Amino acid sequence: MSAQSPQISPLSPAQSALLILRQDIGWICLFVLLALAVRVDFQWANNFVVDADEAIVGLMAKHILEGRTFPVFYYGQHYMGSFEAIVAAIYRFLFGGSSVSLKAVPISFSIVFVVLTYLAGHFAGGKYTARLAAFLCAIPAAPLVVWSAKARGGFIEIICLGAISFLLTHRVLNKPYNYRRTALFWIGVVVGLGWWINNQVVFFMAPIGLVLIHFFLTQSRFETKRIAELSKGFLSGMSGFLIGGAPFWLYNLKYEFASFSQLSGPGTTSFTENLGGFFSIALPILLGGKRFWETESIFTGSGSLALGVFITIIAGTLWFRRREVLALLTFRSAAIGIQELCLLLIISCALIFCASSFGYLYTAPRYLLPLYVGIFPLFAYVIAKSWSLNRVLSMFLLFGILSLHLSSCYLGGRALPGEPFVFRDQRVSKDHSELIRWLSANKIEWIRTNYWIGYRLAFETDEQTKFVIFREPHEQRVQEYRDKAKQISPFDFPYVLTSAQADVMRRALGVSGVEFEEQRLSNYVVLYNLNRPDLEQAELIELSSVGAQAKASHGDSLAHFAIDGDDQTRWGSGLPRNPKMTFKINLPEPRRITAIRISMGQWCHDVADDLEIVAKNKRGRRFTVMSNRDYQALRFMYGEPCDFQIDLKPVRAKQIRINHMGVHPTLDWSLAEVHLLSGKSH
Repeated sequence: MSAQSPQISPLSPAQSALLILRQDIGWICLFVLLALAVRVDFQWANNFVVDADEAIVGLMAKHILEGRTFPVFYYGQHYMGSFEAIVAAIYRFLFGGSSVSLKAVPISFSIVFVVLTYLAGHFAGGKYTARLAAFLCAIPAAPLVVWSAKARGGFIEIICLGAISFLLTHRVLNKPYNYRRTALFWIGVVVGLGWWINNQVVFFMAPIGLVLIHFFLTQSRFETKRIAELSKGFLSGMSGFLIGGAPFWLYNLKYEFASFSQLSGPGTTSFTENLGGFFSIALPILLGGKRFWETESIFTGSGSLALGVFITIIAGTLWFRRREVLALLTFRSAAIGIQELCLLLIISCALIFCASSFGYLYTAPRYLLPLYVGIFPLFAYVIAKSWSLNRVLSMFLLFGILSLHLSSCYLGGRALPGEPFVFRDQRVSKDHSELIRWLSANKIEWIRTNYWIGYRLAFETDEQTKFVIFREPHEQRVQEYRDKAKQISPFDFPYVLTSAQADVMRRALGVSGVEFEEQRLSNYVVLYNLNRPDLEQAELIELSSVGAQAKASHGDSLAHFAIDGDDQTRWGSGLPRNPKMTFKINLPEPRRITAIRISMGQWCHDVADDLEIVAKNKRGRRFTVMSNRDYQALRFMYGEPCDFQIDLKPVRAKQIRINHMGVHPTLDWSLAEVHLLSGKSH
């Protein structure tokens, strides 16, 4: 088919696609079943366990059905649309709330992607190319298998939308003049919807824009109408883009374009470093030569094999499509096809990803999953074209690709992702059933726990158990949970902890005089029935600073600012932290002290990581009332806040001395305010 004389089809894009699929329905059904079997096999082996980020999508679906909210974006962020949660709400309504019904959402879209890949392969090289492309997509490398079942806010859905936008673009390149603007409008709608769902759609926007500009500048019917036709096409596509992305734009108009502030951010690595990681690590991972978060090959030479196959396929595409590629580069007339779109997508993904603030994630390239839209059609195209020229090379390429795919999925056991890390290399448990039964039997509705544990429990218990966040990550995404955290003390709810966390918490609770009971459940430690019998601690009053003197080993002239009652002033050491730094408060007479409250004001970055507190009685005898280990345990319990209270065993002291114990090469140590507290009766 030539661009100058296209074969005109009176059918709509949907009708044309259905006609193509009906002609090969048996093979397509086989590929769909194969794809479903591989994906379900992985999830069955993993007991359909969801992680916390997936659980949030499930909770959003629950809240939508309950009429509590209809979010525009993923909870807690303004740049990933709620489309997946809306679909999950439909699945929840039809099939009930469970991890199986939640994971069925992305799995369904991954099956749609197999069909879309078949269509892309068909446009690239006909029926046999289409079958091969769909086959490779049905049993892909492990990253796509795993992410085909992750309800993480739109990763697999954006792949489908990108594939649809490419198919529609191909339609524009082979459609009569009178119908182009309508097709451009629908491309805009699809891309706009993708912009709302997941901004990875930008990977597709660049190739589509470049190919369409080339087409309109080289294939317009009349020289004088090029600019007019280009302008009308742009307006059609842009109007569709705004309509498709309406939820995104309406939200941002209302909230001062909050999405863009969250999307922007400095990268932690350079473009060249990211580009090196893209080729040496990210591509081999996506092609099956390596695994997520790993730099070593799955088997000897698998990383090199993956790159070798990829380079061969790209070289083959450039050779077989050399006329079209050259015409695209020089803006000359030629029949640009799906192959050029796929080539441009690979370039677009590499450049945009490496230039973005996410480029450092080349060892876990989930943001590069759109590459698969271009990879499978090109692989199938080159293998099919090579068959008539060199069958040995063609079979070698196919065998190499399949060996990479299968080994990345099954060599050494299924490549199931590990559970998220919580603390000191300890992970979330795979099975919460024992813990859930205990929480239900004891009618415990609220707990304190880690992000990764808490959201899973909230989803798995259908919010019979809710939580407030303990320790990092601190993203509390559900407003009800966030509000609850502001209303409670550290001792109001049970703690669900890993064993390493529990070791630190026992010390912190002991220092605070808190009694508790303990249970080991689902590989966690539950600390519950927390009780502080010294009720005096609840009725503390601040000791007057009248007559008190503040002294410091460094910056002594500023020491009084730390006891002036104003947290807008501070004492600062003026030098990088070292173990010789001290700050002390001399009282006019011995006073009974039961707690010290430290405020960092606006200088939170100056908080000490290591310190001890020493008291001196009226006889001049010094004794430690807070060791560095106790201090670290308390900071762990309170979440390393800028303002926190250190509870002490009651001590009668004439002087309180704070000794800095750590070292920092650049930061100084400062205190905005130090409050000495005592029981009300004293």
